[in-house]
Amino acid sequence: MAMPGREHQKQVLANLVRRRSVQGKHVPSVYLFGLPATGKSTLTRKVLEDSKAIHAIIDCMSVFTVAQLFDTCLEALLNCENGDACVERDLNWKCDNAADFAFEVKMRFAKQGHNEHRFLVLDNADALRAFPNSSTLIQSLLRVADMSGANITVMLISCLDWVRFKESAQCIDPALLLYFPAYTRAETKAILALDAPAIPPRIESNDDEELSPEEEQALYLQFVDLAIQVLHQPCRDLNELRHLVALLFSKYKEPIMRGKYEKKDTGKLYAHIQFYFKEVIDKLYIRKISSSEWSQTNVSVRASFANGPTISQPDATDVDLPHNTAYLLLASFIASYNPKGLDVRFFARASEKRTRKTASKLKKTSSTKLRQQLVGPKTFPIERMLAIFYRIKEDTQVDEEMESLVDIQMQIKSLISKGLLLRMSQVSRLEEVKCKVNIGLETAYALAGRMRFDLSKYLHDFKA
Repeated sequence: MAMPGREHQKQVLANLVRRRSVQGKHVPSVYLFGLPATGKSTLTRKVLEDSKAIHAIIDCMSVFTVAQLFDTCLEALLNCENGDACVERDLNWKCDNAADFAFEVKMRFAKQGHNEHRFLVLDNADALRAFPNSSTLIQSLLRVADMSGANITVMLISCLDWVRFKESAQCIDPALLLYFPAYTRAETKAILALDAPAIPPRIESNDDEELSPEEEQALYLQFVDLAIQVLHQPCRDLNELRHLVALLFSKYKEPIMRGKYEKKDTGKLYAHIQFYFKEVIDKLYIRKISSSEWSQTNVSVRASFANGPTISQPDATDVDLPHNTAYLLLASFIASYNPKGLDVRFFARASEKRTRKTASKLKKTSSTKLRQQLVGPKTFPIERMLAIFYRIKEDTQVDEEMESLVDIQMQIKSLISKGLLLRMSQVSRLEEVKCKVNIGLETAYALAGRMRFDLSKYLHDFKA
């Protein structure tokens, strides 16, 4: 499988597998980093599989404790050693910490004549930063080869550069840093060109024209050029671009297959597909509906769009949100629409003097600024939203135990996955993420009414 723009990274990894990198010496640790969807995991897996190297790949998002992490790593290494034969869990295994893991690796893989080069790949390594004592954990993983004496290379794959990834300045650096830059427009076009779809069934119509494979390929490349011009700026994620192009190509060629336009009528074809570009960016970037649902509903949607363009939002009242999750969404709405400087006025137990100063300043500037609902939602850090959440929970005087931070983080991720919150930054650590609410005023009031929460009490310059 060709991977445009990754020739250098492929060569470095191939040399690593052949033990020819870093002056021909064994490399104990590698850190691969770059923006999401830049080929880090795919290229690593491909090089290891093509080289038939002994390797185990662990998704750090699927483990939740340190003991589970090391236990999963040891089991995966034993399974890759035995091929397809799955190793049963040994009750004598003890991998509660890094020292136990290094001991087990030493006993099983550092024996004379049984020390083949192995690779332990930890994908989505950003999740390790949420573990207790994450700095010590990361340092231990980078030193597995030294601690065990085994011929093993630990590879961490992350979206953060190494300086931001490591928690402590005293953490040792990996032996090799490998950067995956964002794809250029030309590289993105080359990758999308590899995804030419199969010729679909002929549409039943008296004036249909079936395209030859060559015409299909040429038309697809023509559409890729157009799609990159429209979508590359608002959507740099390659996975999302591939999804959108595959979704819209059938709609782009539909007028040609019906005989309405010719392939050279690029202006008319763009006018035809422009509606779908707008709709797909609005709805499918957060995957509100699936591809099959899109195919079934876009005809009726376009008919309704003829009366005027609309931008739809997910309806929180249609989703059965848990009690605290609903309050998190309301806190997000407040954080998106209230100016940050007014948090003291609405939430902090500040002195009356400071409150009056804030209100006085606001009167001087309010006449020159648009009202918040006209400006639209603004981004906010998760830390600010959580502060608002805890305060409104106190004000409602709900007699219940506060959930742990881990539970709240899971609920925030759930809101993002439902499209009720939009993630506006690529930082993987949730505490550093910036979001924006994606519900309207009517939905927020309906949700607040269901929770018996007076939302208007906390909104500035806002009317239904």
